[in-house]
Amino acid sequence: MPAYHNICSKLDRALVAYLLSLNLGTPDDILPAKRAATRSLPLTVCFTERADPIPNTGSYTCRATILLKSHAADTSPAASDARTAATFDAFHTILDHSHWDSKKIAAQITAAARAASATPGAEDLADLTLLDVRLGAQEAAYDHDGDVFVESLQLEIDAAPSNVS
Repeated sequence: MPAYHNICSKLDRALVAYLLSLNLGTPDDILPAKRAATRSLPLTVCFTERADPIPNTGSYTCRATILLKSHAADTSPAASDARTAATFDAFHTILDHSHWDSKKIAAQITAAARAASATPGAEDLADLTLLDVRLGAQEAAYDHDGDVFVESLQLEIDAAPSNVS
């Protein structure tokens, strides 16, 4: 398959594959942004909103967000907290008990994406390469209607839509 340069879509699906590989949910409740609009809650959404080219590299610096949504009235606080903690912890890989290893998490997400590429329709993930993952802000808020609680983790990811390893 030729290179597929919609890096935002590829990265959404790679993040989904990573979370699924850790058994943090099912394909029905961990979704890329394009497929998440009409799903029931609780729900984890992987959303890459921006990709800026890194000059002369073929790679991009991407801004991605992991959104965890739950009905405020229907989901127990303990269940919501547990789901959020497990998901956020998946992006906190520690090296030598003191330093966060951004390259290791990039390699783990790349491996999950490549494993998912065996699934029909996901073949384009076989050549995605994440180079670095940096943690961003965490936020929590109610949606505009006030009935859905949303917690988020922002990531900054350097990635290449084609294999550079």
